[in-house]
Amino acid sequence: MRAVFTQGGPRESFINNYFKINTFNTGNGFCIGNVLNITATNLICVPVNWVVNGPASIVGGQGTNTVSLQATGNGIITITVNAGGYTDSKTFTAGPPTDPLTIYGIPNNLGMCRNQVFNVTTDAGVYLTWQVLGGQILNGQNTSEIIVKLDNTGRGYYIGLFKSNDCGISNVLAFKQGAILDCDSDGETTTRVSVSPNPASGQIQIDIDGAKKFIKEIIITDKSGNVQKRFAYSNNIKTVSINIADLRTDVYVIQVYDGKNWLSKKIVKQ
Repeated sequence: MRAVFTQGGPRESFINNYFKINTFNTGNGFCIGNVLNITATNLICVPVNWVVNGPASIVGGQGTNTVSLQATGNGIITITVNAGGYTDSKTFTAGPPTDPLTIYGIPNNLGMCRNQVFNVTTDAGVYLTWQVLGGQILNGQNTSEIIVKLDNTGRGYYIGLFKSNDCGISNVLAFKQGAILDCDSDGETTTRVSVSPNPASGQIQIDIDGAKKFIKEIIITDKSGNVQKRFAYSNNIKTVSINIADLRTDVYVIQVYDGKNWLSKKIVKQ
């Protein structure tokens, strides 16, 4: 008679210690045509059956504790082993990387000034490729941090991040984009937004002019582009009050979104 175990109890402990797929490493990519050997711990010593779902096929070892898989395409693969009523599964990827990445330094849709230079970073550290449209990479291509300079022409920028392995380069795994703004010599947009008082130590008032212009979103960033405050508005608002008393003394950039364009204004926090 087979013992019946509750989920998360002795049965789970039994599978983890006596019957399981062992950890395996796909190296720098499991590519089309590659063969990967996967083993199972099978201390109950009963015949096993392997099942694969996804772009791979079993080319050897069926019925044994070691199975050989060959990649037949790109995508998600699930390998499952069954024996004596016990089951274990592992999921992994064939082909170029697919795990999403994160770009830090600027929020999405943030307007930046023409010729502005700024840094963007990501957590991943190797096999990276950056793409910049509406600007150029001054330094750091193929690393986790790049320095970008925006063009003096055009109306928008795009920053894409890709990752590669032995199978090739991924589709875009993260991106940021936004408007390229007309700014004056101090790095401020020239029309439609005012901030007062400036300098300020506490409450500030932000106004937008134009009969059909309203404040939809406000982002306050430091000089490095790190977001300090963010607000969204659903009504037709032309004036907003914000308390910046909790910000340290420094220069900040206030970005105002009117539903179509991002407008910027610098402010000094005393």
